[in-house]
Amino acid sequence: MKSVRTPRAHRPASTRWIPIEVKLAGAHDVVITGDFVQWAPQGVPLSYDGSETWRTALDLPPGEYQYRLIVDGVWTDDPQAVKRVPNEYGSENCVLIVR
Repeated sequence: MKSVRTPRAHRPASTRWIPIEVKLAGAHDVVITGDFVQWAPQGVPLSYDGSETWRTALDLPPGEYQYRLIVDGVWTDDPQAVKRVPNEYGSENCVLIVR
């Protein structure tokens, strides 16, 4: 499983590993991107488990983070996202809440 980690010298003591798991049938390449990586298109790659599930973990402090998935080069919603907010492109960003 690939993950994004802040270097220890810059990591707040209160960060948590947040597992990200997405079921996507037929996908070949999946990354997650959002305000936690300044919306970089290369984002954080997810690893495929061989049965339609893609996974990673993000090391984040408490807060709300907007994000999207990029599936095979196409910006996509996380189908399991509970909270969404409108974005400036006429679609929605998913919201990850870290407590």
